[in-house]
Amino acid sequence: QSLKTAYVIVSGISLATMCVLNIWTKGYGKMFCVLIGIVVGYAVSFAVGILDLSAITPASGIVPFRLPRLDHVGFSFDVLLLAPFMVASLAATLRVMGDISNAQRLNDSAWVRPSFRSLAGGVSANGIAMVFCGLVGSFGINSYSSSIGLSGATGVTSRSVGYAIGIGFAILALVPPAAAIFAIMPLPVMGAALFFTAAFVLT
Repeated sequence: QSLKTAYVIVSGISLATMCVLNIWTKGYGKMFCVLIGIVVGYAVSFAVGILDLSAITPASGIVPFRLPRLDHVGFSFDVLLLAPFMVASLAATLRVMGDISNAQRLNDSAWVRPSFRSLAGGVSANGIAMVFCGLVGSFGINSYSSSIGLSGATGVTSRSVGYAIGIGFAILALVPPAAAIFAIMPLPVMGAALFFTAAFVLT
């Protein structure tokens, strides 16, 4: 019961922080409302004792910098995986199309219908990225609908922000401790952020 109460407190404070900053502030407060809410959620989680800091450092130790390893480069084919792959590919493609259409709408006040040229470019780019992930043995990637919702919530839709985030992700991939900090994100903080961004996707 105490754990459930702690979860409600953390998620409530995190979500309230995001909503207050998004509705009643401007500038950087509105722009970084989700990030600030997550930081507040981490602090509250630590205060109520549900943030497991020991998980940051694995038993094998952690290094501050590490280059990616390409141990599984090559080809492999399993016919049993063909059907689920086709279903997942179709779902991923439809998701990309929906996210791109939503992004178009956010950037065009006179938007009526999707631009198929933009849709084709986005689907092709996602496919090329998926092929690359498959060749190097990495996880597949796809667009993230909540990011479109976050753009709608904050009003930040600049292409340069996407470039900056891409560079940031590339740097984080080389710094294991940074990834570990995100990996231990408490469930109520994660839930609050997902609920906040999903609300804008639904609208």
